[in-house]
Amino acid sequence: TMHTLNATAAVDRMVDFFPGSERRQIRGPLAEALFCVFSQPLLEKGHGAGRVLAWEKVSSSIEVKKAIRDGRIHTLRAMMQSNHEEFVPIEKNLAELVASALVTREEVLRWTDQVEYLDDLVRLRRSY
Repeated sequence: TMHTLNATAAVDRMVDFFPGSERRQIRGPLAEALFCVFSQPLLEKGHGAGRVLAWEKVSSSIEVKKAIRDGRIHTLRAMMQSNHEEFVPIEKNLAELVASALVTREEVLRWTDQVEYLDDLVRLRRSY
């Protein structure tokens, strides 16, 4: 368990635990050892007291392992917008929470840097 903004930041943090000279060689074993990374922030409810859970998932796949081994962890954020089942970007959950009025748009903006993608997902959810 660690405190990070999202799943890809958690993978970055795992690599950063090691001294700079060892980071390159640790990425291979880390890529093979990871099965799944979840990020689970608690967001403030839009109306009333309390919090609601949002989540994202990065599961291990050949593409994910290769990105970690090659030091391209930053590319996982873009890969997460695809509809592959190994990825569930937090923006999908955030869009559901906003569309159902459980949380405000302002609250979810704290948890994404993909604002345009989030807004597209909210519009899509509301059109159902």
